[in-house]
Amino acid sequence: MKIKSYIFLIVLFVILVFIIGVRYGQKVEQANKTINYYLSPPPTKQPSPHPIQDYKMFIHSGCAISFLYPSTFTVEKNSTQEAYFTQDKIKALTFSCYPTSVTRPPVPKMWSQQFKDQEIQINNNGFMLYHKYTKQYITINIDPKYYPLFEKSFEFLSLTPTL
Repeated sequence: MKIKSYIFLIVLFVILVFIIGVRYGQKVEQANKTINYYLSPPPTKQPSPHPIQDYKMFIHSGCAISFLYPSTFTVEKNSTQEAYFTQDKIKALTFSCYPTSVTRPPVPKMWSQQFKDQEIQINNNGFMLYHKYTKQYITINIDPKYYPLFEKSFEFLSLTPTL
């Protein structure tokens, strides 16, 4: 045979080996994907960011305020000028009110924020509001995770009866 025939057969053999190698690599890749699928943990459903809770309305006639609070809270103290709520025996919300004639305690200003058309000074978890109907100061300490609910539902009650 001529040398050109041998070279042609060798080239064909190299091409055949290349094609067989590629097909074998595809099978190995498919087997690896299957093994990884069986070894990986199944996907889990993501928990909702805000678990569904029941809420209760709290109306305090002494301070003339109302707001919603989670039903998991327990009202520990409810007097004419203050109240506090616990959750799992930890204070989650406290408030007290006193007339403007009483010298109000100083509140170190950490940052300011608008709340119910008032600029309030927030210090850690607490802040102070001025009740325009009763002319009282109201100090409030609340767990930060409940602040959005409190902010949305908090209302000053007026002293005049509504018709």
